[in-house]
Amino acid sequence: MTAQQTWQRRIRREQSRQDARHAAELESLYIALVRDRIEERGKAIDLKVGARAGALAEVLERSDATAREVAQLHVSCVERLSQSRGERRANAVLASAQLVLVEVMGHLLDRYRDRAVATDA
Repeated sequence: MTAQQTWQRRIRREQSRQDARHAAELESLYIALVRDRIEERGKAIDLKVGARAGALAEVLERSDATAREVAQLHVSCVERLSQSRGERRANAVLASAQLVLVEVMGHLLDRYRDRAVATDA
């Protein structure tokens, strides 16, 4: 194996690690949004989930996330949050997560549309 091949292998390995860290950070942010949305709905308080969903959409846009990747993030987080929960709690998680998904996707759509319009101008 040449030095260049070894170096390329190391780069790919590091990119894999960075991708895994990035995915874990995204999951953590998404889960926090869902938990706060549950709390907002239950206690009628404003935890600024909508604004934070916009911030998450910004991160996703910088990562060039596709709709499929966002949906996979959603499903993964819902599965984690729903594990070993009662049916009532699982329903609350699902309902709140759906609201978060719609908000994040709406913000992401706006960001991609703005980017497309800017490149067309």
